[in-house]
Amino acid sequence: MSRSCCTLDINKPWFERDKWYAFSEMRSFEEQLLHCRRSNPDLSKQWRAPDASPNSEFIKLRNEELIPARIFADHKGLSKDGFFMITPPGDQIDIKVKRLTAEDEWNLQITVCNPSLNCDPGENAGYQSRLKNELMNKQGEFAGVGRLNPKTVRKWKPDQASLVGESYTTEKCHAAYERDIIGSLERKSNHDGRGYWLLVFVKEFHQHIDNGFDYVVDAAFRKVTDINFYRVCFFDEGGNNFIEKAPVG
Repeated sequence: MSRSCCTLDINKPWFERDKWYAFSEMRSFEEQLLHCRRSNPDLSKQWRAPDASPNSEFIKLRNEELIPARIFADHKGLSKDGFFMITPPGDQIDIKVKRLTAEDEWNLQITVCNPSLNCDPGENAGYQSRLKNELMNKQGEFAGVGRLNPKTVRKWKPDQASLVGESYTTEKCHAAYERDIIGSLERKSNHDGRGYWLLVFVKEFHQHIDNGFDYVVDAAFRKVTDINFYRVCFFDEGGNNFIEKAPVG
């Protein structure tokens, strides 16, 4: 496939609600989308910050629900013979997942954890993240993937440094993620999730810290006692960190 030719119609919602699709279809879509984003920087920017895109609703759905569902399916061995369905708006379930050869379904609720890049609890996480990514991409110094290198941080200009903060330490970043995971769990504490799986999608952890994911998750999980779900799964964007917890009670 030529890098200059994008055949994907990115202005339509590729997966409709209340219909079953194979995860292989999602994989094919993601491969085409990756090619299109590599060949079109403006398009890639829309998918990172979708508010201005005409397809913003589907982009947000893909970023916040479909990607976590795909990572969950990969870890549960469902990537080849699994299917998913996006439920109608207002449904208690976000995504349903099933295997072709089985009648059982996994009912998923999904929440996103994304603390600010400077690990400051007073900052707006999503806004700070978007500002920093847009700035670094514009100046050709940050591609949006990989761990932030302390050597690179020291080279940033004053306006860049103000976005990530001066006290960029592993301890403070662990604390920021712990707070945000606790907040994500507490937002779901009043839900009757008996029989449901809660997916906590921890964004950009691998960009900040090389290790300690299990430590942060364990610390946060111990501090929230009212979790009414069958299982809770925590994972990052790469899917390399995946932890499954069974709430007590």
